[in-house]
Amino acid sequence: MGLSQTIPSSISAFGMLQVLDLSGNQIVGNIPTVFGLLTSLQTINLAQNEVTGSIPAELGRMIGLTPMDLSGNQLSGGIPAQLSQLSNMRSIHVAP
Repeated sequence: MGLSQTIPSSISAFGMLQVLDLSGNQIVGNIPTVFGLLTSLQTINLAQNEVTGSIPAELGRMIGLTPMDLSGNQLSGGIPAQLSQLSNMRSIHVAP
């Protein structure tokens, strides 16, 4: 059994974090808007969890972000326009 909790807002304290892979756990709740403060982050993988809510537009501040996998969650809404402006972004997976 994996992690079963929300992602704490205190994650923003890890400003130099480059890879965040919490896939295959039981993460619940929303994606914190403070993720936008993690501008060194290059990869986000939250696939196969129980994340809900919408994708925060603040993720558009993550200029180094290349792949992002949010598939297998219960997200609502679309992909924020701010993410389409990330020049390094190679793939975004959000299928349920």
